Amino acid sequence: MHDDLKSADSLSQLGAHHSNSHAKVLAWDNNDLLITSLNWLSASAPNNLVEIYHEIGVYVQGWDVAKDFIKVFRSL
Repeated sequence: MHDDLKSADSLSQLGAHHSNSHAKVLAWDNNDLLITSLNWLSASAPNNLVEIYHEIGVYVQGWDVAKDFIKVFRSL
């Protein structure tokens, strides 16, 4: 699974230095992971569907998915 995560283009941009990614990641246990563009402290997500700029995110739940993501992220 680690090789699959390392090969994903979006993950290769998530390095801590000189990142081109706008993603924010929240993992609260080994099995739950949220990846989003939302700035949790400085932005509010509009509930108006006609706004041209929207935040996007994906919630992933699976056995050790967050644990594996963190392990790969730290190895970048």
